[in-house]
Amino acid sequence: PVAVITGNLNICVGETLNLNANSAPGYTYQWTGPNGYSSTSQNVVIPNANTIHSGTYTLIITFGGCSSTPVSKNVNVAIGTSANAGADASTCGVNPYALAGATATGYTSLLWTSSGTGNFTNSTALNPSYIPSLADVTAGSVILTLTPSSGSSCTAVPDAMVLTIQKAPTVNAGTDGTICQGNPFTVTTANAQNATLLW
Repeated sequence: PVAVITGNLNICVGETLNLNANSAPGYTYQWTGPNGYSSTSQNVVIPNANTIHSGTYTLIITFGGCSSTPVSKNVNVAIGTSANAGADASTCGVNPYALAGATATGYTSLLWTSSGTGNFTNSTALNPSYIPSLADVTAGSVILTLTPSSGSSCTAVPDAMVLTIQKAPTVNAGTDGTICQGNPFTVTTANAQNATLLW
């Protein structure tokens, strides 16, 4: 007999590994694989495969006391990527905001993107700083998204956080004035924006 293996040799963690052997009446099967895997079923079926199932699977079929030459296939179970952009936060004006608390798994590269028009100090770093633009300040907030990549076909799971941007306070105490001793002075030209006041 001649052994033949077909199936999905490249899968992602959590998917089902299926390796199929050719079938004929009277065949018996012997599979061996990574981490001591052994089976006498015709087909290998491993639900929710993970990285411990990566490696070489070998099949020998027997018929009438005669065994086939061992046939092997290498299986790669790749890790998907995920990210956590961190908690929502707030900043003031166009001051740089240092992102902190972002995490990612299974990645070989990262990319931060913004729904606004500001800039990252390094958009491929895990925790860069974001510098809001004037348009971002006017909008009042931006969504910052962290996307991981592993270079595999496994699904990349991005994550986003909202950065609320407060407008910087501006105050003007008004013009100088002159009064006679003992008389009150009324401030009439003071103004303020985006601020609470204390004289």
